[in-house]
Amino acid sequence: MWDENLVKDKMAILIPTRNRPFLIFDLLVFILTSNLNIDLYIADSSSVENRVLLRKILSEIKKMDKNNILKINVIYFEDRPDVGLFYRKIIHAVKLIQHEYVFLLPDDDFPNFCIWGDVLKVFENDDSVSIVSSNYCNILEEKDAGKIEYKFTTAYRGRSQMEDSIYDRLKNYSECPQNFFYSVYRRETLYEAICVHAIDPPHPTSQEHRFALLNLVGGKRQHLPSHGMILRNSSENQRLVEVEAGITHSKEVMAQYKGDFSVKLFDGVSSMLNRLGRQEDFDSASILQIGEAIIDAHVQGDQENPDGSGLKIYTGFPGNEILKSSQEKFKINSKEMGRIFKNIVMCIEGRKKYKPLYDDRIDVQEIPVKEIYID
Repeated sequence: MWDENLVKDKMAILIPTRNRPFLIFDLLVFILTSNLNIDLYIADSSSVENRVLLRKILSEIKKMDKNNILKINVIYFEDRPDVGLFYRKIIHAVKLIQHEYVFLLPDDDFPNFCIWGDVLKVFENDDSVSIVSSNYCNILEEKDAGKIEYKFTTAYRGRSQMEDSIYDRLKNYSECPQNFFYSVYRRETLYEAICVHAIDPPHPTSQEHRFALLNLVGGKRQHLPSHGMILRNSSENQRLVEVEAGITHSKEVMAQYKGDFSVKLFDGVSSMLNRLGRQEDFDSASILQIGEAIIDAHVQGDQENPDGSGLKIYTGFPGNEILKSSQEKFKINSKEMGRIFKNIVMCIEGRKKYKPLYDDRIDVQEIPVKEIYID
């Protein structure tokens, strides 16, 4: 059990999104069914058409929210497919958030709120922890003879970086470079790290690793053994096609970015230390070696996903293991995860049958959200 008022006072959810309003609908309905009183911030850089559709969706969500549980703030940005803009979106959103902790949540995945009591306990008991991450598993949506089926597939686990030394934390991460972008952060550390990272992010296939390392400069990472995130995958989902292409591209191209990544990592670590007013006794060569080790592991870890989806995933890192044994799979198929699974399917299927979203008579001007336009 955990104190819901404590969660509401101390934690907010930040959802970056672009041109995927219906995924936002699924996610918001899922959060609503969880009956969690929480503040939400949506950082949206969609086209005009999708922005209007998102407004309609938010209007419908408000009608469904009979008890006024969700407090939704929408921050609109210019419509541009720019990696730098993605991080600037987060900077502006985090500046507006007043909560101590921020949960970065992708628009196409689903959180397990049952672990949030454990998350808060870690933060409240240890001021040196700046990130709390958790294991995650996949829910695969695929068509079979015209019928859509949903099933749990692979699950992944990570490791903590709880060393007192900044260098030891970075070295630990280089031995298991599983990015933890979508986790819960202390707001102050997240803001400093994202400000440094947004100035000059490295190649897209490696940028999340530098972001992770900058956060580890700011504090420790406690990784929980629970499954805190359910990733939504689909055999026909364009997002996965893009992911697969990105991974293939990374294996061919990423090695040549090793030197660039390492240099930018060193510059970022130095900037982060300056912003935090800290000093650490290590030289540039040691940081460059960490950067090279991460890129090497990233390329070597490209393996086939055994769930039958035909996609490739990073499984070669020590500690980033697929849970294969029946005993470990049983942990995923617990009553708790079964309930979450049913809620996810209900939200996805329910939205597909939801006709009012296509009704242009909905008054899009009467939207109970805070709109902040940032160019």
